[in-house]
Amino acid sequence: MPRRGSALILAILMVLLAASVGADEPADPESKPKIYTVSLYGWLMAIEGDFVSPDGTENEFSIPFDEIFSRLESVLQASLEVDIARWYLIFDGTWATFAGGYDASLWALDLELKQQIYDIKAGYDLYRRVESDSEDDRPGGWVWVSTVDVLVGARYFGSRTTTTETSKLSGESKMTEAKQSRWDPVIGARGAFPFSRRWALNVIADLGGFGIGNAAEFTYQLDASVSYRFSPTIAAFAGYRHLGYSFESEADVENLITQRGPRVGLSASF
Repeated sequence: MPRRGSALILAILMVLLAASVGADEPADPESKPKIYTVSLYGWLMAIEGDFVSPDGTENEFSIPFDEIFSRLESVLQASLEVDIARWYLIFDGTWATFAGGYDASLWALDLELKQQIYDIKAGYDLYRRVESDSEDDRPGGWVWVSTVDVLVGARYFGSRTTTTETSKLSGESKMTEAKQSRWDPVIGARGAFPFSRRWALNVIADLGGFGIGNAAEFTYQLDASVSYRFSPTIAAFAGYRHLGYSFESEADVENLITQRGPRVGLSASF
């Protein structure tokens, strides 16, 4: 799976970069003012993968969205993008808390998982084509923009799992906590391809990790969506996001965790 995922991401990156090389109109730095875009979205993800248990046994697991949703206590998923001339800076974050309880004949287990995923990237327009029915391409006039960008940055993954085990015989409780976090360098590309002034196809692909420091051996992401603009400044989008991590356990066994599913949201520019 990691090899197929990496091959797919590399193919998409090559297509995006080839599109910019073959473009007949380069980006015009003077025609792009500073623009802020805020997005709120819901990522309806499922989680699957394999891991190594303490005794060295390889295990596979799959958690569908409905089970994740039933254990969801709180969530916030949002992004902020700042565009200045041919450059842009984007922050994307997911904060979520999950909780669940499990009963056995002699004990009860309560589990709480807090997870954060942050993407911080800087990008540069290799190609930008502006079509407009107004003289100014600032938000407020109908403008549709085709772009192909390169990007570089980092992805943070952090989680904290708190487990409370209670004996049904003695009533005694034991609480344990496990934390993990890593920063992964990433490189990638992004493309926006409008069908009209309202509809557009948006694609972002990146890969990274490379085992640098405490980073994952490999991480990759593919996010493709279609957006619809209600007005020059307000848009809705729907698509699919796939995020994968490949890393090695202490037993030197390769593990893979993927989070994937539909993504829907709203964005506002100003």
